[in-house]
Amino acid sequence: MAEFSAVQAGLYAFRGRERRFVLTGATIGYLIGACLIGAAFVAAAWPALSGVVEWYARAMRAAHEGGEPPEPAMATVLAVAPWFGVYVLVALLWMSVYEAACLRWLVRGETGGVLGLALNADTLRVFLTYLLWVVLWVAFCGVVGLFYGTLIAINGAAPAFRILMMVLGALAPLGLLALLLWVATRLSPAAATSIAREEFAFFGTWSATRGRFWDMLGAFLVIMTIYVAVGFALQALVRIPVGQAMYSVVHEGVRDGDAGRLFARMGEVLSSPLIAGVLIGYVLVSMVLACVLRLAWFGVNAYAVAGGGPDEPAAVTPAPAPEAPPVAQVQTPPQEPPPQVTAPVAPPNEPAPPEATPSAEVPPAPVTTSDTGSPAPEAPSEEESPPASPHPPGPA
Repeated sequence: MAEFSAVQAGLYAFRGRERRFVLTGATIGYLIGACLIGAAFVAAAWPALSGVVEWYARAMRAAHEGGEPPEPAMATVLAVAPWFGVYVLVALLWMSVYEAACLRWLVRGETGGVLGLALNADTLRVFLTYLLWVVLWVAFCGVVGLFYGTLIAINGAAPAFRILMMVLGALAPLGLLALLLWVATRLSPAAATSIAREEFAFFGTWSATRGRFWDMLGAFLVIMTIYVAVGFALQALVRIPVGQAMYSVVHEGVRDGDAGRLFARMGEVLSSPLIAGVLIGYVLVSMVLACVLRLAWFGVNAYAVAGGGPDEPAAVTPAPAPEAPPVAQVQTPPQEPPPQVTAPVAPPNEPAPPEATPSAEVPPAPVTTSDTGSPAPEAPSEEESPPASPHPPGPA
């Protein structure tokens, strides 16, 4: 089988296919939907979000003056929490639509819906995959908490093991991080496996990634490194003009602690053509860069399922076509070879008969008549001569 390649896995989503701009259309549709969802969330939750913004301004003012930042009011947190929970669920569902569209094209070569985006069974499988990831993360955090709670209990109950517990507590993060990376990498193509098999198969991807851990981890690390480097360069380019323009405004707003005045001053600064153009360009490029990261990530997972390498249980193979009934063959009777005419062979020690030679045609003899007018009798030929008497003639 084909060998798994980390380079080909990282570029799998961007290679040419029979149809072009399928992933581009899905990405554009996803970005439009994400902007609409974010705008709807801000508009619906703004009364609760305004309290959070005011608390943030007071906290920054206290930090600037050297005081203790105030705690957020519980009523503010409870007012924002339901809206935030709804936003997270809707955002996960919309991301499921996007990833299902991309994986459906990368794994099965199929598309459908509007710009490839559709609410169907594939979307549900990806959404369930997200929810299971959340459950596994919560379980992992619970295991980590239980582990450190056990270490603390042993340390308090048996002081003799204090040194050992301290060493385990110091080395445990490395082991837990390695375990997290191993499991997360092996199960990363869970959504792609479900799309390929057209059924929910979260743990079925474990066999599809056997022997590919290091290649997949290397591909993910390269993708993340490129993303962080490009993002840091973009932030550095934007930070210079925006930071110079916003520094005095933020400093004044933090000193006064008036959120309304702070927003008014920020609106004045952001309304300038230079700052507005820089921020709009930065937001657009950041969104495109984030989508490129997602596409590359989806491509690695799709390549692990549909690409080369050993053990590909998730690859979809078409059903064999029904065999045509055998055609009856008409058997013709065997034809006998024509008889061969061979010349007679003379027996040994006997001369072969002479070959007949063509002779000239003898004209018929004239018919003679006797004196009486009757035809005279023909003279007997040698063949018609009377047989000789078997007794010799005696004396007269």
